[in-house]
Amino acid sequence: MISTSAVLLRRLTLFDDTLKNLRSGLDKGPIIISHTGNSLSHLKEKAPKYNGEWLFKEKQAIYDNNIITANGTAPLEFVREILLALNMFGGKNKVDEWYNLYKQGTFQS
Repeated sequence: MISTSAVLLRRLTLFDDTLKNLRSGLDKGPIIISHTGNSLSHLKEKAPKYNGEWLFKEKQAIYDNNIITANGTAPLEFVREILLALNMFGGKNKVDEWYNLYKQGTFQS
């Protein structure tokens, strides 16, 4: 039987490969993804040349084109998107159970 740790390690290795491919493609132009952050005004203040307003979403976390972004108050939502992207715990229902346990302190069986 393969342990959850072994599965996670394998998926993180695949994620690392994705990052390497992403980095090697950056010289081909901008990557267009929906994303989030603390706020649009904060992002524009910290990055004056930012011009992706049309891609900015007022959400805790976003998964788009194999990239996950989250704002500074959303560590659980960020991990939730990672778990969903890696298809951990057997899918969305189990990930939602995990999320609800840590977010609201409840577990629905």
